[in-house]
Amino acid sequence: RCLSDWSSDVCSSDLWNTALGGLQTGAIMALGRIFDHRSPHNLNTLVRLVSQHRGMFAKTALGKRKQGTESEPPEWLPEYLRSAYEPTPADFRRLADHVKKYRRIYENKYHDLRNQLYAHKQAADPAAVAALVKNTSIREMQRLFVFLLQLHQALQELFVNGRKPILRPVRYSAQRIGKRQIGRAHV
Repeated sequence: RCLSDWSSDVCSSDLWNTALGGLQTGAIMALGRIFDHRSPHNLNTLVRLVSQHRGMFAKTALGKRKQGTESEPPEWLPEYLRSAYEPTPADFRRLADHVKKYRRIYENKYHDLRNQLYAHKQAADPAAVAALVKNTSIREMQRLFVFLLQLHQALQELFVNGRKPILRPVRYSAQRIGKRQIGRAHV
């Protein structure tokens, strides 16, 4: 019925509720993979690997990446490399401390929600579900994802441009995104 009549309010709400549920499930599951100690894809693994392989961030490695396939280095490269940053173990310890801070938020508020409701569906009683959800907040979840973006950008800037790995502020506003007028699609 909905496929033939996309303007149906019932179809529209079912579609968006299904999409919202899928996005919420995906977000909670992804946070589990990223922050859970037992996951092979967790942030501790990432920080440990980049710390153990600091050579990939050395000025010589950066120079080779910037030179690319050219037979001779570009004339600007030596000056660029003089100002490039080579990370120290302290840089990665600082990043690991940030990971610990955000992992605590995940463990205290989202771990049980993920494991008991989304991943294994142990909590079906509305009171049990409410107890799992009561300490969570969209704003806090946004901060978890913004931290992941900051960490990605810091490591990318270190690798690609030789910049010190600093978690730089990221502008975002889910409220502003939600208020944005979306034009009607024309078929």
